[in-house]
Amino acid sequence: MLTDDVTATGPKSFQVSVTGPDPRGTSLIGDFGSLHEAEAFADQMRVIDADRSHSAWSRNACHNPAAPGET
Repeated sequence: MLTDDVTATGPKSFQVSVTGPDPRGTSLIGDFGSLHEAEAFADQMRVIDADRSHSAWSRNACHNPAAPGET
């Protein structure tokens, strides 16, 4: 699971970083001039990440003979 976090880095700068299962830890993915921009970007990334997780699960379920609804 990925976590997108917004961090204030000063009065005019906010960073968005992602933390996931990767052993390397947290990665910076963007610098923004306002909290509103940073939060909007983080929200978009959360939607994308959730869609990827759902799509990957759906693909696996389709190929899994034990998946519900499969005959």
